[in-house]
Amino acid sequence: MGKSAIGAVCVLVCFVVGPAFAGTVTQDIDPHKSMYFATVRNDHSVESHYLTDTDGDGKIQITIPNQDTVREYWITKPLNGRLLRYTVKSLSAILESLEPFVLPLFEAVTPGVSLFVEYSVDSTVDFGSVFTTGDDIAATSGTIPTTSLITIRDASSLPSVLESTLYDPSTLDLYSGDLQVTTFDAFDPPVVPLPAAAWLAALGMGVASAASRWRRRETR
Repeated sequence: MGKSAIGAVCVLVCFVVGPAFAGTVTQDIDPHKSMYFATVRNDHSVESHYLTDTDGDGKIQITIPNQDTVREYWITKPLNGRLLRYTVKSLSAILESLEPFVLPLFEAVTPGVSLFVEYSVDSTVDFGSVFTTGDDIAATSGTIPTTSLITIRDASSLPSVLESTLYDPSTLDLYSGDLQVTTFDAFDPPVVPLPAAAWLAALGMGVASAASRWRRRETR
């Protein structure tokens, strides 16, 4: 193979096996407040981050590199004046393969109650079509009638501060009481930027063209 074809193949291979594009998680949060966010990866390593809503718009967008290795998310954040804690994990696949999806966030109607919510997601669930903001829901012993994939626990006994501890949810009491859906958090998959995709296609055509020229020279 000629040098031009070899060079084109090398560039194409290097491009394809480069770093994975990052997915994003968009979190609603009280304006100008901070939150704790952790990812648990397939090798059980935990990566912890503290983030702040610096512009005061009530949202934090988190970039997750190598999202295809994440098996679970843990979040602690202030929302509507209370700390909300939740964890989300997949029942049957890596989380990235189920994205995009949204999670409904709940608030106890009873003042002063903080919640810990466990979400289990799979390919059959679409929380965005099941819940709407403002829905009133009654929880009984941690379960809600809408879906069995959400468990609600009472986290009022936990410290009212951001912390990096990943709690064993089973140590918290199952919650019974009235809830309201306040907002949604969005989990989005990695997206290959269009310019990069265009370069990939161009490089592929370049390889084919170089290989064709090399074959013609060989047959002369």
